[in-house]
Amino acid sequence: MGVSPRPASTTPQVELGDRAGLDGHAVRAGLAVHPYRVTARRERVEDRREGRVIAEWMQEQSLPQGIRKGREDFTELARTFKQLNAPKGRLGRASLVWSNRSITSNDKVYASYLKRIAQITEERNELAGKIKTALNNAAFHNQAVGEFTEIDLNIRAKLLIDQVEDLAGRD
Repeated sequence: MGVSPRPASTTPQVELGDRAGLDGHAVRAGLAVHPYRVTARRERVEDRREGRVIAEWMQEQSLPQGIRKGREDFTELARTFKQLNAPKGRLGRASLVWSNRSITSNDKVYASYLKRIAQITEERNELAGKIKTALNNAAFHNQAVGEFTEIDLNIRAKLLIDQVEDLAGRD
């Protein structure tokens, strides 16, 4: 009568074998916490990193060498990455409009949308990966974002964003 069943145990479980502390809490970093269990995750730190150095707000001497060498290129590429990758970035907003328009249309339009969005998603993932690598290399491996790299990736990202915005604006 409106009461949902409760799991057998509401205390967190630690799935680390002998790596659990005496009090049942995990003793190492890199854990995934689920409502009723904690499991170890073995991922490289770079695989999980999604943030970036906010170079436009930092003093020159505080920046990593790779960003210092090409601060303007790094900042411009980072801004483009956000528009390409963030849910409320230009690409995310346009794809939502396009999706809603396609879903509320007929089956033929929706099938066409599904085919096209799969291609765009693949292209976006590949491009976002290259941008993320360039930004991470500047921040963590002292490899500046070169001007030609920045221009190439920015142009490709802006073309993809413009393409999705055009598709979202079609009647």
